[in-house]
Amino acid sequence: MAAVFAAVGVALLACLLIWTIIIGLKIWETDDPGALERESVHVRRQAARAGLTMPVGAREIHEDQRYGEETRLLLTYDFGASGSSGSSRSSGVPSAWVDDLWIRRN
Repeated sequence: MAAVFAAVGVALLACLLIWTIIIGLKIWETDDPGALERESVHVRRQAARAGLTMPVGAREIHEDQRYGEETRLLLTYDFGASGSSGSSRSSGVPSAWVDDLWIRRN
């Protein structure tokens, strides 16, 4: 009976060790500065800028659309004049915001 518990314990410890190593490697990999350049969206955009062709499937098209929507949402904001009842949608970032961020940089 003790042998069964020992075998299960050793197997459990081995699984936990493997899991810890894998999770540690995944955490370590996220700090890789070149990860963004290796993303498929950026690789396809660089190839398009260079005039190269790449095979593209439905997954890549959906990924490009999702990436485009995310960046479009980042570059739009709501604004309204003081005292006006409605607000409008603008694209781009106001230069005053960019200047303020530049001043506050670390």
